[in-house]
Amino acid sequence: MSPSFFAATGDNGGTLSNVEPGMKYSTDSGVNWNDVTGTSMELTGVTAENDVKVYKPGDGSTTSDSDIQTIDITQAATPAGIGKTDCTTTAQNNGQITSVNSTMEYKLSTDIDWTKISGTAVTGLSVGTYEVRVKANGTVLASLATTVTISEYVAPSTPSGGGTIISKPTTSRIAGDDRFETAVKVADQLKKELGVTRFNAIVVAYSDEFADALSASAFAQKNEAPVVVVNENNEEYVKKYIKQNLVKGGKVYIMGGNAVVSERFENSLSGYDVTRFGGDNRYETNLLTLKQLNLTGKDTIIIASGLDYADALSASSTGLPIMIVGEKLTDSQVAFLKTLGEDDNYYIAGGTAAVSSEVEKQLKALNIGTVNRLAGDNRYETSALLAEEFYGRSGVAYIASGDDFPDGLTGGVLAGLSRDGKGAPLLLVNEHNTDNAASYIEDAGVRTVKAIGGTTAVSDEVLKAVI
Repeated sequence: MSPSFFAATGDNGGTLSNVEPGMKYSTDSGVNWNDVTGTSMELTGVTAENDVKVYKPGDGSTTSDSDIQTIDITQAATPAGIGKTDCTTTAQNNGQITSVNSTMEYKLSTDIDWTKISGTAVTGLSVGTYEVRVKANGTVLASLATTVTISEYVAPSTPSGGGTIISKPTTSRIAGDDRFETAVKVADQLKKELGVTRFNAIVVAYSDEFADALSASAFAQKNEAPVVVVNENNEEYVKKYIKQNLVKGGKVYIMGGNAVVSERFENSLSGYDVTRFGGDNRYETNLLTLKQLNLTGKDTIIIASGLDYADALSASSTGLPIMIVGEKLTDSQVAFLKTLGEDDNYYIAGGTAAVSSEVEKQLKALNIGTVNRLAGDNRYETSALLAEEFYGRSGVAYIASGDDFPDGLTGGVLAGLSRDGKGAPLLLVNEHNTDNAASYIEDAGVRTVKAIGGTTAVSDEVLKAVI
């Protein structure tokens, strides 16, 4: 059998050539074989993990099956360090995507076709969200795309009575089609913030619950690692991202037991240094991660509800250790806190409906440091209070939905590691609660607001309302 050839045309497909009817091909490591029906075939579902396999069956009597030809498939690394210039005129048509090259292509996120890039910048762009990726080349699939949002120009306004000219903060959005893709987009943005092309460590947490991912926020920031989320239906997608974005032999930290992140997924990560933090429940898993932080006894520690996500989500950008609690401290939690000394500062996030007065009494009775509570009338006011306490003035702020947790789970780490490590607050909003975030953004002198998640999570109207 003459050798067959594969030419990638996108991030999951391409053309199989020099074949003929009667041959068979597989894109899933030979689990399923498909008939070749022409001299070339357009394939989809191609991945770097499974390669492409081809063979010619024998006739069962005079000829036998040929050897199986394996065509090795790889995938280009997701581009990092892509820059942009927002529109600077009322025509809204002079935006730019910068720090690109001729190996890349781009498109408006709502378009189908990609446009080749010929220089180091794409100019003359209108307001919108664009995708940039490395082009397919031979047996190398196109990379996953990096998202770039070109924001509109907002003309400066002058306060009534004259005075200093004030312009509104610029806005952008980091979003995928679902929680899994959003987590990847957030991780790609984190690479830009850190100035790296691959991570040394990646944290993996369950997508359908909040506790383990929030427990990992300080640990992830300490290791400059993104949090990506997984469930039983998207393990291959997450494994693919790890393969493309983690250094060889890098560390993968799995949060939670086998019931939430499967043993099958863990075993599939051969070639990496895999550690699982899985306690008997969310509070024990939380303790396992806290013990990895090497607390000194003179730390600031957040106490937040383990039964609801909102306040811990707002606190996740601070990079501070977060202990999640139930109606009262467990014996294990009390024992751990006693090992930390007497000079810590404890902040309870949220009112007594979130963290009970019983927990507050227990903390004070332990005589292990100061205990203060930051509580607003609701999660949105508490979120702004946390931002004021731990960030004060900030040139950048991130916002995420207060109605659901997935986008904020991954966005907290990005916010905490942004601005060259100085960090930025993560503010919760929804359609009916923007005033607290807007007040903080104005008072803190925020010049850039970044939404985590699509318009279903944080609508364009909400994004406009906070500035």
